[in-house]
Amino acid sequence: FFFFFLFFFFFFFFQAEDGIRDVERSRGLGDVYKRQVKGLAEEKMRLGEELSEVKEAVERAGKDKEMQRSEMREETHSVELLSVDLGKLRKELEIYNRENRQLLEDNERMSKDIPELRQRIETLRQKVQLNEILKEVDLDELKMLRQNNMAVNDSISNLITRWESLEANL
Repeated sequence: FFFFFLFFFFFFFFQAEDGIRDVERSRGLGDVYKRQVKGLAEEKMRLGEELSEVKEAVERAGKDKEMQRSEMREETHSVELLSVDLGKLRKELEIYNRENRQLLEDNERMSKDIPELRQRIETLRQKVQLNEILKEVDLDELKMLRQNNMAVNDSISNLITRWESLEANL
């Protein structure tokens, strides 16, 4: 590749030096200067356009930079607010965890009390059943039963006393 480059460079360079030039004939030194001035003016216009494009790009970049700074400030403020909220939420979580542990301990204690409570419930149920049976018994019947029991007790006491006296006489 380098060899071809050198070949073409020297070939065209020496041909240009040998007098092969543009088709246009030179009209003197003024034409050269006019072409240079025209070329410089075109270059100046092109550079002016590029400069204005660069200025616009710089202005846009400045506006973008300012907008990004504003967004960054807003985001920083949002992050600060979120970190404050996070702190509050962590404290709430700690409180809820503490309450949850307490509730779990209470639940465990209560689950240990369940068999005893079931036994007490069964006892109360039996008492309620007995109470319902007793409601059906008439109060007068109970008084009469008490009197009969007292009479039977008296009779038994008399029988025991007689029996003891008979044993003593024998």
